[in-house]
Amino acid sequence: MAASDLVQLAEVKSWLGITSSADDALLQTLITQISAWADGYTNRTLYSTTYTIECDGRGEQRKILPNWPVTAVSSVVISGVNIPVSPDAIQPGYIFNTVMPRVTLVGYTFTKGLGNVFITYTAGFSVFPQQLVLAAKQLVAARYRGRTSVGKISASGPAGQSASYFTKDEATPEILRILDSYRRVTPW
Repeated sequence: MAASDLVQLAEVKSWLGITSSADDALLQTLITQISAWADGYTNRTLYSTTYTIECDGRGEQRKILPNWPVTAVSSVVISGVNIPVSPDAIQPGYIFNTVMPRVTLVGYTFTKGLGNVFITYTAGFSVFPQQLVLAAKQLVAARYRGRTSVGKISASGPAGQSASYFTKDEATPEILRILDSYRRVTPW
């Protein structure tokens, strides 16, 4: 299991009602592929990771961070000067918001300059929200069930019945709604 996998193999097997281990390698591959696809679709890394961003100072006191939820800020450097953490949001230093992904300075400003601000922080989920886990289970299940129909869109049976198959880039509106709520839609 990769750290970025949105769902665990045991959860997918339970969802699909599979008790044998015959397809474990295939299912694990699908889980990792779906998780990477979800990162690409949402235009962000969903799992917890550390980032260092470089940006321009414009004389402001706040910087919006491109990844969320922010769980820690380890350093803020402006024009080579390390800014300390504000112990109480009153004394000079920086504070960060875990809900709104931003760093706010108290008693300092992001001094004007090109590429003079460096912020190192951790953002993402260490435990994925259940709706993301559900979306991953549904996508893995659909790809697993449709694995023998790669490239087919539909087929007809001898009695006139028809069936549609999951295609490579297809996701249900429910899955897309879930993923859209985690999507970064503005460029950084």
